[in-house]
Amino acid sequence: MLLYVIAGVFLFPIIFVIINSLMTIGEVTYRYGTFYNPSIIPYPISLQQYYEILFTGSGFLKKFWNSFLIASIITILHIPVSLITGYTLAKVKFKGRVLFIILYVVVMLMPYSVTILPNYLQAKFLGIYDTYAAIVLPAVFAPQGAIIIGIFALFIDDAILEAVSLETKSFLNVLVHIIIPLLKPAIAILVVLTFAESWNMVEQPYLLLEQEALQPLSVLFRRILDSNLNVGFAATVIYMIPVILGYLYCEDMLEKMMGIKQ
Repeated sequence: MLLYVIAGVFLFPIIFVIINSLMTIGEVTYRYGTFYNPSIIPYPISLQQYYEILFTGSGFLKKFWNSFLIASIITILHIPVSLITGYTLAKVKFKGRVLFIILYVVVMLMPYSVTILPNYLQAKFLGIYDTYAAIVLPAVFAPQGAIIIGIFALFIDDAILEAVSLETKSFLNVLVHIIIPLLKPAIAILVVLTFAESWNMVEQPYLLLEQEALQPLSVLFRRILDSNLNVGFAATVIYMIPVILGYLYCEDMLEKMMGIKQ
């Protein structure tokens, strides 16, 4: 019973937004302007706000695909970098290994406000300021992915790796046929977390992208909510879809990892 209550608490904001996204602009304004109408069911159901946000030239779709492009590139590049780095830190013995692990953990725990100035100066120095590379590169080499992979890699039996090393000396073969299959749950977690974090980034685009045409959807949200609350609810529903679909795609592996499924 407690689990249902907890699940309800987490699902309530999503349900709340979906319900309100189907209300007319008059009902949303009336309810939240006077707090009088107790109805929680939209009547009549309105899809006008979805039409307005998608087809009236607000720039929503352009920025939606900007966000999708940025999040996809970061996720695709971050996975192999984290996989190789995390496995190396967990299983390969080399001088200074412990120091590297400590540095990765320290950097991971730093708030973004501490690293935002170095990222800005680095983008200026490399000549990638006001391009997607200024956002993508720091995210691709972010330390949290290596830490997640490294924690899971610690549980790989060394005997398996020693047996494989007798058959092949190619690290690529070991990576493809042994390490990746054993680390599928960790990779699934990392895909979901990386995509969601990249999809929701706000400070980076504000600081590193001056061209409005390059900015992702997260930057547009404040203007949408300030201009029209009704349209804001519809935009929020659409904004949630990619992250929810990503979770559902990896749900089976996540549940197996947590022991929910056998």
